[in-house]
Amino acid sequence: MRASAGPRLHDIWTPSLVAAAGALGSSLTVAAVLAGPSEYRLPIALYALYIVVISWMPLRYVPAALLTVAVLVPTKYLLPTETLAGTLSPPLVGGVVFAVRAWANARPGRPSRFPVLVTGGLTAWLLVGSAASISRSTSIAWSLSFIVLVIGVSLALSHTHDAVDPLQKTWFALGLFVAAFAALETYVLHDNPVFRHVFEHPNNGRPILQEWSVYRATTTLGHPLVNGLFLATVLPVATARFLRHRSLRAACAVALLMLGLAATGSRGSIAAGVIGTCVVLAVRRAEPGRIRSVSYLRVLAACGVGLALAVVAASTFLGDRSGSTEGAVSTEYRKQAFDTGTALVRAHAVAGSGPGTAIIVARQAEGKVRQTELGGALENSWLELAVAIGPVGLALVALLCSEALRRAIAIGSGAVAGSLVAYVVAAAGFNFLESQRPLHLFLGLLVGCALSLHLDDIDGATPYPSAHDTDEVMA
Repeated sequence: MRASAGPRLHDIWTPSLVAAAGALGSSLTVAAVLAGPSEYRLPIALYALYIVVISWMPLRYVPAALLTVAVLVPTKYLLPTETLAGTLSPPLVGGVVFAVRAWANARPGRPSRFPVLVTGGLTAWLLVGSAASISRSTSIAWSLSFIVLVIGVSLALSHTHDAVDPLQKTWFALGLFVAAFAALETYVLHDNPVFRHVFEHPNNGRPILQEWSVYRATTTLGHPLVNGLFLATVLPVATARFLRHRSLRAACAVALLMLGLAATGSRGSIAAGVIGTCVVLAVRRAEPGRIRSVSYLRVLAACGVGLALAVVAASTFLGDRSGSTEGAVSTEYRKQAFDTGTALVRAHAVAGSGPGTAIIVARQAEGKVRQTELGGALENSWLELAVAIGPVGLALVALLCSEALRRAIAIGSGAVAGSLVAYVVAAAGFNFLESQRPLHLFLGLLVGCALSLHLDDIDGATPYPSAHDTDEVMA
C-alpha cells in the first residue's frame, strides 16, 4: 500500500491565510476602538471585518462578494483614489485575497499557455512602463490595480470553476437592482436620496453635479456613464435568459434593463447594450420546433408590447438630451478629444507616457482639450490606454480580450460573449479604465468567466461549464 504523500500545500496555506487575515482584522478592529481619531474607528473596523469575511467565506462565493461590494459601495467617492486608502480599495484587497486563495487551492494541471503568456507579458510591460513613467506614483497605483483586478482575478477565476455560477447569478441580480434604482431615481424621484451627498461632496476630485440637460441616474455606482457600462453588460445576459426560458418574467427583465440604460442618458452605453444583444443573437444556437407554439407566440407578443414601451420611453428621454446644447457639446468634445488622443499616441509612440497618465498628458496639451469642462479626459478608455501604455500595451490587452471572446464564441456562450463586447464598446465612450480603478474588477471578472469555459477537467471529464450550462447559468 502506497504511503501517504502528506498534506498538500493548499491544505496548510489556506488555513494559515485565513488565520493571518483573522488576526490582522482583529488587531485592526482593536486598534480602531482604542486609538486614533474617532472618525477613523468605524471605517477601519468595517475594513477589517471585510477582510475577515472575504478570507473566511467559501472560495466559490468570493468573486460574487467582490462584485457586490464594487457595485453597491461607491468606493471611489468614499475613498479618493489619490489617497493610500483609495489605492488599497476593498475590491483590490479582496482581489489579492481571492487570487492567493485560488492559487493555494488550485488543482494540479497544465494551464492554457496563451493567456498565461499574454498576461505575463502585459504585467512585465506595465512594470517597465511604471518605472519610466512621467508620474511614477500614478503609474504604480494604476498598474497595481490593473494587475490585481484584471490579470490576477481573471486567471484566478479561470481556475475556480465553481465560482462562475454564483458570480453570474449575482451579476444578473445586481443588474436588475441597478436598473430599478436608475428608473426610480430618474423617472420618479429626480433625486438620489441615498448617495447624493456623497457624490456631490466637494472633497471628491470630480463631484457629480446634475448639470446635464436632463436628470441622469447615479444609483450606487456614481457617474451615469459607469451605470450605463454596467447595465450594458447585463442586457445581453437578460436577452440570453429570454431566448432560453421565453417567459414573460425574462422579457420584463430585458425591458427593465432598457429603461435603466435610458435613465443613464448614455448614448454610447445604449449602443453597447444593443451590440452585445446582437452578439447573443448571432452566437446563440437555434432551438427549432418551439417557435411555432401558441404559448411562445403569446409570450413573444407580450414581450413585444413591453419592449416597445421601453423603447418609446428611452427614445423620448434620449431625444431631449440629444437635441440639447449640452448633448451637442458633449458630442463635439469627443471628436476633438479623439484628435488630441491620436496626436498624443504619435508623440508617445511604443512605450507610452506611463500607465494611468493619459489624463495628465492630455491636460498638458494646451488648447486642445477643454480642461475647465471635462478635466482633460480623452473620453475613450482604449485611446487612453494607447497613450498611457503605448500601442504594444494596448495590443496585449486586446489579445487578452480577444482570446476571452474567442473562447466564449467557440463554446456557444452568447451571454458571456455579448457582455464582453458590450463592455468593450461602452468603455470606448468615456475614460472608464483610467478614472475608475476599483472597477477594473468588471473586466477581470468578464475575462475570467470566458477563460473558464475551456478549462478541461483534470479527471478527463468534459470542459466546465458546457455550452448549454453557460447560458443557463449566465442567464
